[in-house]
This record gives sequence, structure tokens and C-alpha cells, in this order.
Amino acid sequence: MDNSDISAYIGFCIPEDLKAKVDRLIKNLRDKVTAHQGALYGEVVLGLVDESMDTFFLRPIGEVGISSVGSRVVVTGVKSVKKAVSMLVNTLSKKLTNEEMKPLAEYLYEVIYVSKTSPDDLGQAYMASPINTTLDNELLSIIKDIESGETGTAIEERLVAAMLEVSEVSLTLFFAKPLAMIKLGMIMRKTSQVAYDGTRAAIRGVIKKVFKGMSEPQLRGVAQYIRSVRFPKTMFIAAEAA
Repeated sequence: MDNSDISAYIGFCIPEDLKAKVDRLIKNLRDKVTAHQGALYGEVVLGLVDESMDTFFLRPIGEVGISSVGSRVVVTGVKSVKKAVSMLVNTLSKKLTNEEMKPLAEYLYEVIYVSKTSPDDLGQAYMASPINTTLDNELLSIIKDIESGETGTAIEERLVAAMLEVSEVSLTLFFAKPLAMIKLGMIMRKTSQVAYDGTRAAIRGVIKKVFKGMSEPQLRGVAQYIRSVRFPKTMFIAAEAA
């Protein structure tokens, strides 16, 4: 995405212990330590996946007040994503050499940002997807309309369309692009494609189902949630490697 068209970011805060593992992984790979870093690489990637699933799917169950049926849809989708990604990451962490892992680890620093706007938050790391002006304006418009009391099919369809677009941006940034950096054999390419397709299908399935028939309080919860994961572009500077 052209930096000039970045309007905001959608993301989540990275716990300090997980960020420390990211720093340690990239330092070890840059220092060319002889010990294989696959186990640490797996911990880092799966840790980031867990934080992502918790932020974007599990946490909103309580905060938004999603129905029991919707909750089951979300939990089932999260389990599907974690299973697909875990199988792929566990395989890659064993097969990739340290040299092959290095560009993937370096890439993490391109999608990790550090807050610079608040003295209390200075130095806190986030993993985030940039979104363009058109998508950001639509998200802000949806929030405004929900907070003005709009409910029903029209706002639900707009919400679904916007969140599907956010998911596509995130999947490309966090999944497709890193995989494209690795030279994989035929079997691993197929395994990776299956994992990607499974993850995409699970996420899209949740988004398409969970917003249907929401009450006004639930939609207001969604609007508040979107505000909590949307960050203005002025908030971040690119993280520097430790």
C-alpha cells in the first residue's frame, strides 16, 4: 500500500514478553547463532496468532454481548484458524533453516509499530495493518451511524463488507506476503495454500454470520470495539530492532 494513502491502522497491543521473544529471535538470527531457532520462531508466530484471535474474535464476545449462537460461531472459527495455522507453523519451524527464517523475522519489524503519542504508552509495541482512506472513512461512517441509532439490514451489510475488507488486508499482510517470501517445495506450497484457504474461509464465515440480527446495544458495542482497535497513522513509528 502506498504510504500516502494510509489513513489509519487496525491492530492490537503485543505483550511485553512476546515482544521480547520477537527481539530475541531476530537478534539471534542476525548474530548467526548456530542453534536452530525453529522453536522460538514457532513460539513467536503462534503467540502473535493467539493475540490476534483474542483481540479480533474472542474478546469482543463479552464486550459486544454477542448471542450464544454467535459466540459458538466465533469460537468454532477461532479453533479452525488456530488448527490450520498451528499445523503450518509447526512444520515450517522444523523445516526452515535459520537463514531461511531470517527474512520472515525481519519482516515482523515491518508490521510492528511503537506508540509515540502518549508518555504513558511510549514504547508499547503493536502489530497492525494499515488501511486506506476509503476503508477508514467507511469504518468511521459506520461507527457514526451506529452511534446515531441506526440498526437493521443495511448497517449490518455495510459492517460485514467493511470487516471482510479489513480481513483481506490483514490476511495479505500477515499470511500471504510472508509465505511468498519462502521458497517452498510442491508439498509445502500445497500445505501452505490449504492453511491459507482454511484460515480465510473460517474468518470470512464468522464475519458473515456474527453481525446478523444484532440489537442496537450490540451494534453500539461493535462500534466501540472498532474504535478500540483502530489507531490513527500519527500514533506509530516503525519499531527498531533490539
